[in-house]
Amino acid sequence: MTFEQIMQKIKTSRFEHFAAVFLDSAGKRIGHVMASDGYQDRVTINVPNLLRAAQQVNAASMVLMHSHPKDYRPSPSKRDIAVTTEIALRAMEQVGIPVVDHVIYGAGNSRFSFAEQGVAI
Repeated sequence: MTFEQIMQKIKTSRFEHFAAVFLDSAGKRIGHVMASDGYQDRVTINVPNLLRAAQQVNAASMVLMHSHPKDYRPSPSKRDIAVTTEIALRAMEQVGIPVVDHVIYGAGNSRFSFAEQGVAI
């Protein structure tokens, strides 16, 4: 699946999806993975597979992305924050790859960026 196809799926599907973009040390995209296709209100992530995919491309960092398909003003739920923190901790502890942002895409062109909003990861 191409990056463009992932973005299209995240932005237009009525179900939640979770993906990651892998960056090199200069911040350029070197890979991506559709980590999970979910349900209308939740998604399950296989963290070991996500980290393995990051290692395979020698990622220096990663950006997490998922969708809130019904939300015109997406914001992270408590569970979103907890899952982001868990992935970020495991990524650093297990493979030394920092999570630099988590972007939640909502209905229309709306989005929420942890980094832009100052939400600690």
